[in-house]
Amino acid sequence: MCSTIITIRELNLGKLSVILASSSSRRHWLLAKLGVQHQVIHPKIDEYFDPLESDWPSIVTRLAEEKARSVKEFCPQSLILGADTIVVYNGVGIGKPKSIQEARRILKDLRGQVHKVATGITLIDTRNDSFQSIHTETTVTMREYTNQEIETFLDSGAPMDKAGGYSIQDPIFQPAASVHGCYTNVIGLSLCLLGPILNQKDISVDSRVASQLCGNCAVPTN
Repeated sequence: MCSTIITIRELNLGKLSVILASSSSRRHWLLAKLGVQHQVIHPKIDEYFDPLESDWPSIVTRLAEEKARSVKEFCPQSLILGADTIVVYNGVGIGKPKSIQEARRILKDLRGQVHKVATGITLIDTRNDSFQSIHTETTVTMREYTNQEIETFLDSGAPMDKAGGYSIQDPIFQPAASVHGCYTNVIGLSLCLLGPILNQKDISVDSRVASQLCGNCAVPTN
């Protein structure tokens, strides 16, 4: 079950251009899989957070909003989507590793352990600066992968632009033993949450894709 808090300022949207304010190729892929036509603009913000903070929902939604607002001036008549993901292990936030050595340490720390993945999403209507923010958390249990598997994954270069230094969907490494909650949230964008919201804004989505990719994730209703 996705654990979700929603903060809404009502939007009155017609047909708008959809802008993805993200440097993540995985979020671009997920949004495309959802059938949403969009453009990508790379945001330029300081993604710093205090790793010892505890209010992860506030942190990821703040960073998601900062990403969306950083490209707002370039996107009139648009719906801008910003997102941010943080891995939380033993109460400490983990972002993207800054070096191969750090990625190796993170992967060894997470091996065989349980952690959470928190993602915040912000949608901004640039016509009136109204916005909608959501966040969700997923619990991931990592498998007991070997040191050699870590080194092979590090050699691929894949860990360096990912929170927690891993790709849950990697077909070779396959780091997770189990996932409780939204699977696509761990990739970087919860489609089971985002899809219905976009539908409400008259942006068509392929709901079958969200169902297929998210697995048994169920969206709570309020």
